[in-house]
Amino acid sequence: MTLVRPFLHDRVDIIGDIHGEIEALERLLGRLHVDIARGRAERPLIFVGDLVDRGPDSVAVVELIQHLVNEKIAQVVLGNHEHNLLRGEEKEGNGWFVDHADGADCFPGPSGPQLFASRVATSDEKEKIRRFLLSLPVALESRELRVVHADWFPEDIEAAREVGDYSAFDALRRCAATEFDLRGAPDEVAIRNYAVPLPYHHGLACQHAADQNREPIRVLLSGREKPLRTAGDPSEIPVPFLSGKHRFAERARWWREDDDERAVVFGHYWRRLEGRNRGKMDVFEGIDPLAWFGKRRQAFCVDYSVGKRFEARAYGRDLREGALAALRWPERTLLFDTDTERFATRL
Repeated sequence: MTLVRPFLHDRVDIIGDIHGEIEALERLLGRLHVDIARGRAERPLIFVGDLVDRGPDSVAVVELIQHLVNEKIAQVVLGNHEHNLLRGEEKEGNGWFVDHADGADCFPGPSGPQLFASRVATSDEKEKIRRFLLSLPVALESRELRVVHADWFPEDIEAAREVGDYSAFDALRRCAATEFDLRGAPDEVAIRNYAVPLPYHHGLACQHAADQNREPIRVLLSGREKPLRTAGDPSEIPVPFLSGKHRFAERARWWREDDDERAVVFGHYWRRLEGRNRGKMDVFEGIDPLAWFGKRRQAFCVDYSVGKRFEARAYGRDLREGALAALRWPERTLLFDTDTERFATRL
C-alpha cells in the first residue's frame, strides 16, 4: 500500500495538531457532532498529524483517534512528532513515550526547568501506539485537495507514492553535495543549553538546513529549511531557542513555490488567532490568521497552537491562547474547540 493515499470522502473535517490535549479534542469533536462511543460522525475526519507530545494525555488522544479510524470515519497522516517516536528520538515533550537519557523531559518554566505533566505510556500502550503509527500514510489527496503534515514537496511525494513501507521511506536519503566550514561552531551540548545564548554560525546553519532537506520523510513531516537570514552583521543575528535547542536554520515558506492548483491543508507551523506566537518562528508574518495564502492562494495551515497550552498552564496564562481547529471542506469553514463563536469563520 502506498504512503500517499486517497480520501475516503470528498466532504471532510480536517483537524489540526492536537499535541496530547485530550480535552480540547473531545470538545471539538462534540462541536462537530461526532458520537465517539458509537463511532459515528456527520462527515469523515482527517487528522493532520502531531497527535502527541507536550500535552497531558497523548495516550488517550491516540487511542481515541485509532478508535475513529477503526470505525472508518477518520484518516490520519503522520506528523514529525509521531516520526520522532518511531525513531526513538529524544525530543521536547515526548518523555511520556521515549526514555530520555538524563531522565528528565523539561521546558524553561517560570521558575526554572519544569517537567512536562504528561501521562506516561505503559509498555503495552507503547507497542499498540507503535503499530498504529506504522500503519499511517504521509499524505492524502483527491482531485481537488491535498493533506500533508508540513510540506508538499513534489519530488518527495512521488517517492512516497512508490513506497508502501514506513521503514523503507524513512531510510531514503539524498546525497550530500557539500561540506561546510564548522570551525568555531558550538557543540551539541551547547546547542541544547537554553541558559546560554549562542552567536550565529553560518556554516552550522547551512549544515543543519542540508541535514533536514536531505531526508524526504523529514521534508514532508517537518518542512524544508534554510539558514537564518544573514542581512547585516552575522554576529547580530539572534539565534532562537525552540523546542529544545538553538535554531541556526529557519523554516522555508514552501507554499510560495507550490504550483499545484489543488488546495493543500497542513499543520506543523503554529498559527495564531491573535498576536504573535511566543517562542516559535513566525512564517505567517503579514498573513491574516484566517486567510488562505501561497502562490495561488491554495494553502491553509490548520494548526492554531493548542500545543502551547502546556506552557500556558505553567505560566498561569489563559488556556484559550491556543485553539484546536477543524477546517470543514469544501465549505472552507473553520470551527474551534473554544466557545468563542466569532472564530467559527467562513474563509
